[in-house]
Amino acid sequence: MALSQPVRRKHRHTRGIEIRGYEREDGLWDIEGVISDHKPEAYGRMEERRPDGMVHKMWVRLTVDTDFLIHEAESWSEITPYGICKDVNANFDALAGLKIGPGFNRKARERIGGTLGCTHIVELLPQMATAAMQTIWPIKDSMGGDGRPGVKPPILNTCHAWAEYSPAVKERYPAFHNPDSKLPRAG
Repeated sequence: MALSQPVRRKHRHTRGIEIRGYEREDGLWDIEGVISDHKPEAYGRMEERRPDGMVHKMWVRLTVDTDFLIHEAESWSEITPYGICKDVNANFDALAGLKIGPGFNRKARERIGGTLGCTHIVELLPQMATAAMQTIWPIKDSMGGDGRPGVKPPILNTCHAWAEYSPAVKERYPAFHNPDSKLPRAG
């Protein structure tokens, strides 16, 4: 089933996000993301707005290892509404040393949030963290995950498909399948 037919409307904004994961020859991984915003009509007093309506185009590269530790981070702001926006790009190297996992978004905001960073680039980071997992985890999992037998896979209960009661868990991780563990329904 597709989305329902909307009421008549006028296009005002498009946000694009693209993230790619690369395995490097040195054993590390590059996760590269770009976020862009287009405004079909000009508004406000922006210093920079391309004729096609693009007002933001920012890039981020996180270099991580198979344990999801960030070794290097960099950003580049190709298009910004104000020239001063580009001044904070150097601050994103403060992400080096963080581990992608529980608490990552909060820790990243502590290092490069608010006036230390760029709202748009910071908004891209949670999707990049997910893309890092999507890029690296299948390779890591095919090699035995973290190599500790009997350790509960971290993917369990992260979504409906990977709930302990699901057929996917029964097939992939039978030792952790629990058909009686139905999670509560949204209220």
